[in-house]
Amino acid sequence: MKVLAVLVSLFLLAPAPAMAQKSSDGLGGVLGDVLGGIFGVGGGRVHGHVVVSKGDTMVVRTDDGRTVSVDVAGTDPRVRGLLKTGDGVTLTMRAPREGEPRTDKLTASELQLDPPSQAAKSWHRVEGTVEEVDRSRVVFKTREGFKLPLDVSSIKSLPSLHRGEPATLVYEPGARRGVVAIWIEPGTGGAPAASIETSRTTPDALQRVHGLVDSVRVGGFTLLADDGRTLNVEMNRANPSGQSDVRPGQLVTVFGRPGDRPGVLSAEFIEPDPTRR
Repeated sequence: MKVLAVLVSLFLLAPAPAMAQKSSDGLGGVLGDVLGGIFGVGGGRVHGHVVVSKGDTMVVRTDDGRTVSVDVAGTDPRVRGLLKTGDGVTLTMRAPREGEPRTDKLTASELQLDPPSQAAKSWHRVEGTVEEVDRSRVVFKTREGFKLPLDVSSIKSLPSLHRGEPATLVYEPGARRGVVAIWIEPGTGGAPAASIETSRTTPDALQRVHGLVDSVRVGGFTLLADDGRTLNVEMNRANPSGQSDVRPGQLVTVFGRPGDRPGVLSAEFIEPDPTRR
């Protein structure tokens, strides 16, 4: 009888820990589910780097490659005042309160800066206009006339974009010389009135140069440009994963900025021609 009584007691008490666990999750469990669906993380804490900090809104590129807009009005304004573009941050998120609309914009209750010893991110920026807008795809035309098809599916709360409006693209080089869109800020880019030739005279302007690859070396190659110039193309700013795709005798278009020496072009991305000589 004693054994039976012990077994009955264990049976009656067994669900209690599970129920207690479920109850103890509470708000944290709901928040973890929400963030888990958006970021693939739990615990309500997200780490990333600042893309834009404007008033009570911060745009952050998370470590898992998503861009989110965060309401940081409830965080310490003294910490927010120290933020610069590219700084690493850890955000503690809170779940939406009852009655608050559910949007892609999240709300942070706490903000922590990375230690100074940790490297900041450096984003590239280029001005132009919005050519096409779709749900997960935007075609962006730079001032130099180059059209960039962009996958924006990883950007949450992307601002409302309209065809033909000026904007600034924040990006980083992607695989095989592609471009990874980090953010598009409307209304900040100038109208594309300047031609490609005019923009080449502007210091640090993004240039488009087409030509023939003459020779390849570690970290770059020599380009015989169509306009008669011989350029040393440095690939330190471009993604190195596609460097093996550049070969002597290949026709390519290089998009880059002037280097620190005459005749040097620092490539940001490279587009091979469909046909090769």
